[in-house]
Amino acid sequence: MPEKRAILIPVAQLLFDPEIQMRTGLDDDHLGDLVSALKAGEDLPPIDVFPAQGDDPIGANGEHYYIADGNHRGSAYRLADREQIAIYQHTGGRAAAIKFALGANAEHNALRRTNSDKRKAVKTALNSHYAIFGTEKIKNVAIAEACRVAESFVRKIRQELEKDDEDEGPKDKHGRTPDQLFMDFYFQKRTGAIPRLRMAMNSADYAAATREQWAALVGELNDLVKTAERHAGLVVGANRGKAQ
Repeated sequence: MPEKRAILIPVAQLLFDPEIQMRTGLDDDHLGDLVSALKAGEDLPPIDVFPAQGDDPIGANGEHYYIADGNHRGSAYRLADREQIAIYQHTGGRAAAIKFALGANAEHNALRRTNSDKRKAVKTALNSHYAIFGTEKIKNVAIAEACRVAESFVRKIRQELEKDDEDEGPKDKHGRTPDQLFMDFYFQKRTGAIPRLRMAMNSADYAAATREQWAALVGELNDLVKTAERHAGLVVGANRGKAQ
């Protein structure tokens, strides 16, 4: 396997997407240590990123990158006011970034994963497996391999989710709830409304956006919600038909 080659990009081109971050939050102590190292003139190891594609985020077509592994390092570079950061660029878009992120922290020696971190990764994979893996059904062993956890851990969380689903109401023929249909639609269509809003709020030049640009962005988000509601209505109608 050829050795990965790092390249430099502006820190401003990084996309900090919490749905791709498989930790439950940033560790302040670890982040502080990284910032101190950067301010002392050190450089940190390259982070793993995936380029935004299509109409996914603001500034698509390779101008911005989803962080799949390295949110602490990326955040440290921003806080240390460093202009450039070393990256390993992978192929694929947002869904590929999420798939990569599922098990990205498994061998992180400086900051080991907590059980909560592992649970977040497994739940993400179980709740959105169709969008991430492209399959209607997925086995526990496949989730375990992707998240780099024990199969018994996945089985336990799946059982918890299935128990919770009993109180969540209607599902479609594949067992997906309206919420899961919403997530699948969001990933499949990649309208990018939510990522673009998030990117705009984190951007230094968001104030320069025109009223028309903001209106178009809000319009996309409204369309996304309407589509999700329509899917949910179809699920409810189908289940009512079965009950009659």
